[in-house]
Amino acid sequence: MPSASTVPRALASRWGCGGCLGGALGKVQTGCRTGADHDRCVQELIDHPGMTHRIREDVVRRQYKSIMRMLFEPLDAEQLQELLGLPSVNAADKRNSKYRAARPALFPELYAEYLALEK
Repeated sequence: MPSASTVPRALASRWGCGGCLGGALGKVQTGCRTGADHDRCVQELIDHPGMTHRIREDVVRRQYKSIMRMLFEPLDAEQLQELLGLPSVNAADKRNSKYRAARPALFPELYAEYLALEK
């Protein structure tokens, strides 16, 4: 299990800003909660350039967690209902639930990194 301080660096080197995460972030609506979480982390890093190393790592860790949430579930039930033309929000929520259950099989390496961030 990687330590808390190595997880953000490992993700940054693997999924760097110009790579898959950078492209995916551009496609996710910034108005969603996780987009707002990500924006707050970025702003905190900009506003406080002299923060301690430990605090910086915590902020970067929160930032990566929000990125992973945006990748795993970019649409909430209401957005999914509208996109797919489903009859109810419950139908969309059931699809999101099935997708959440399948994430470990669909994205095994990325999901493992996500779980490492959650600890």
